[in-house]
Amino acid sequence: MRSHPLNSGVKPQEVALRRRRKPLPRAPAHPKTGVVRIGAHVASTKPGAWSEAIRWRAEVRTQEVRLITERAKNLKWSPLLLDLLLQELFVDDAVSHAVGNIRRLPRRQYAEALAIALVLRHSWRVDDLREMATRLGLTLPRSRKRRNTGGRRRQR
Repeated sequence: MRSHPLNSGVKPQEVALRRRRKPLPRAPAHPKTGVVRIGAHVASTKPGAWSEAIRWRAEVRTQEVRLITERAKNLKWSPLLLDLLLQELFVDDAVSHAVGNIRRLPRRQYAEALAIALVLRHSWRVDDLREMATRLGLTLPRSRKRRNTGGRRRQR
């Protein structure tokens, strides 16, 4: 039998909070590999998967990357390659809104699409956005600091 929370040194407020918490939904694991993908992060539900991953990185990864590098020498810019790169940058549909359908974009606009994606990726802080624009060789006008008027307009 479980002891009463008051006897175990747990505050009643903490007990109430614990009861209200719902477990987070679990992402389904791949049926064969047991791998769970959550955004960019990958975890495994299989026992021994961690040591298996370490072994793979130490023994196989370098060989496979070299092989892929050799085969990548024949790659050319394509809508698929651009789309994969944009997916890896984790940008939303804002790039498509700016330049149109990525799959139908002419190759001469690929640099523009990538620049927009990089800017979007770094657009959450003003200093980061300005630094990315500078690194891309783009200039932005100096921003004027706004005065906080408390939501009221100044009357003249």
